[in-house]
Amino acid sequence: MNQLHKPLRELWAFGTKTFKEVDKETDTQWGWEIQEDTLYLKFQGSVSRLDWRQNLDFLATPYKDMKPKFKVHRGFLGKWKAIQENVQSKITKEINKVIIVGFSQGGALALLAHEDIWFNHEQLRDSLETYAFGTPRVFSWLAPRDRFENVTYIQYKGDMVCGVPPWFFGYKHMSKNWITIPEGDKWPQWFRIHPIHHMEYFEYFKED
Repeated sequence: MNQLHKPLRELWAFGTKTFKEVDKETDTQWGWEIQEDTLYLKFQGSVSRLDWRQNLDFLATPYKDMKPKFKVHRGFLGKWKAIQENVQSKITKEINKVIIVGFSQGGALALLAHEDIWFNHEQLRDSLETYAFGTPRVFSWLAPRDRFENVTYIQYKGDMVCGVPPWFFGYKHMSKNWITIPEGDKWPQWFRIHPIHHMEYFEYFKED
């Protein structure tokens, strides 16, 4: 196993297990567990028609009454708001570190969770880590990048989902930390042109 990718495979394995928490109204599925003083959060990617309708609801909407003012993807924000209070309730005084994992739409929710925790829990900012696999854009150009220094994007070269919504709609990726799997690596070659962006096709981080 590639040692560089071993920690990512462990996170991928955690992030694709059963999601026990569900908001039925928005069909938002997520999960969590605590190991010692670390809270692990995971968010599921698109699995239903409602998820895809939310993916396409990418009009930018104002986010929080604060400075600097910026906008986010409306569909993703609606899902995040539905579970925000429940997610935040898992952060107790015993938690000293938070690690967040998500794939595709789940990666978008992971980024919203990251920003929300960064904003509301100053004591966790240095130990907050997020790993977003095959993730679309979520935030507008005006969002402050310093909140996302501990975010890592993992993508397959040529994955179109990572390029939507388009930059000319005012969206951008927030972190400079990228891991790109090159074409011809151990990835299924048909993934890049396959019309379905789904967890089952993201096989690079499965165990050998």
